[in-house]
Amino acid sequence: MTSVSVGWGEYVRLMLVLCGILALAVVAIRVWLPKISMWNKSAAGPIEICARLPLEPRRTLYIVKAANSYMLLASSEAGVQHLAALSADEWSGLRAKGDTATPAKL
Repeated sequence: MTSVSVGWGEYVRLMLVLCGILALAVVAIRVWLPKISMWNKSAAGPIEICARLPLEPRRTLYIVKAANSYMLLASSEAGVQHLAALSADEWSGLRAKGDTATPAKL
């Protein structure tokens, strides 16, 4: 064998090993990570985020459903503040007017 053919053989073997490592990483991210991640688990509880509107990087408005009532909450560096209580009719009207974020369970 010449040194050129040995070099190509090592190169091909290296590429196969790298492809195998990449395939293993993809499998780990797609299969195992969602199973062990707490972020993807939806909690079965009485609190649901119905809409989210980011105003600035650290300031956001939320419409939250807790039990059977809706609340408008503001989140900022200072904390979370209750702005207003909304009836189910007001929330239905707001939802019909504009696009809202997809609901997410807390």
